[in-house]
Amino acid sequence: MAFKQKILVLLVLVAVAVFSYVLYGIVTYRSSLIANISIGGSEYYAYLALTPEQQTKGLMNVTSIGDCYGHGNCIGMLFIFQNSSNLCFWMKDTIISLKQYWIKNGTITQIAIGAPYSTNVTCYHGDMVLETNASSNFNIGEKLLVNRLIS
Repeated sequence: MAFKQKILVLLVLVAVAVFSYVLYGIVTYRSSLIANISIGGSEYYAYLALTPEQQTKGLMNVTSIGDCYGHGNCIGMLFIFQNSSNLCFWMKDTIISLKQYWIKNGTITQIAIGAPYSTNVTCYHGDMVLETNASSNFNIGEKLLVNRLIS
């Protein structure tokens, strides 16, 4: 399947998942959906931030990344946006140090390190942002592939 077709399928799956959660009124600020993702040939799990409320809260007030509801190898939180745009993030009320990766069309394009409680705003263009522990070590140009969604 071509890369553009995979992205289209992913976006349809995300739209269906978001619609289902909103329809049944069980959207919380932190999604119970996680994604199995690949970066640089290694597989990880990540919490998903799909709604504006989830994206606003992100990893605020958490003391550790966690285990992605028992799936292990949890890398952090993946923010998926409907359109590619200028995406701005800050660390207000975020207790742990994070590394933030801006992704456009499946490729890491920018990296920022977020200091706990910082109100400095960092903006780059993309359609996804991955927040991980500050110790993660991915590089600009690496591909991020969403393999599947898990509820």
